[in-house]
Amino acid sequence: MIGDYLVEHKGINMISFTGGTITGKHLEKKIAMIPLVLELGGKDPGIVRKNADLEETIKQIISGAFSYSGQRCTTIKRVLCMRV
Repeated sequence: MIGDYLVEHKGINMISFTGGTITGKHLEKKIAMIPLVLELGGKDPGIVRKNADLEETIKQIISGAFSYSGQRCTTIKRVLCMRV
């Protein structure tokens, strides 16, 4: 894999990776004695409370899920709603 070649190349002195946990674990196994920074996928929720202004909440959830085309580590990936 091209990724393995890049992370094992002698000219690389640090790796920073943002992505999924499977790839992060793979990188961890491949890297020897150089700094590795991992920002791995999460399940960032938007939480809707009982007293929420639903119109404003919906706008904010949509913005939080789709701003930057969803390419942020804090992108909302699920919505949790309080029961009424």
